[in-house]
Amino acid sequence: MSFDWQQYLSLAEYMQGHADDFPDAEACHRSVISRAYYAAMCVCRNYVKEHEGKEFSGDIHKALQNYLKANPHNEIRTRIGNQLQQLHQDRVKADYYDDMHESPVYKAGKALIQAKKIINNLSYLS
Repeated sequence: MSFDWQQYLSLAEYMQGHADDFPDAEACHRSVISRAYYAAMCVCRNYVKEHEGKEFSGDIHKALQNYLKANPHNEIRTRIGNQLQQLHQDRVKADYYDDMHESPVYKAGKALIQAKKIINNLSYLS
């Protein structure tokens, strides 16, 4: 049985709701951003693979974003690609930057909303 990547989103929501229980709330919020991104990215990747037969190699993050944005006449598809790109940038900051320059609590909440929008918008592509 294959993994349900939306469970990462559920995990991220749980972590966000319990961040104050962790010894380091910022670490928790950064992890929320990362899990939210991977939930959205993997659900998109699998959607494209299952519905369009397209698989990616190399830098899958950029390849998937560019693939989704490649058809400017499909507004929803382009929106998903742009949302995924923004969420990916936030994930990189959360995972690699010493200073995020924005509140991790705010960015985590925003990442959860963005990931849900991305996954929801996939239903409009069918």
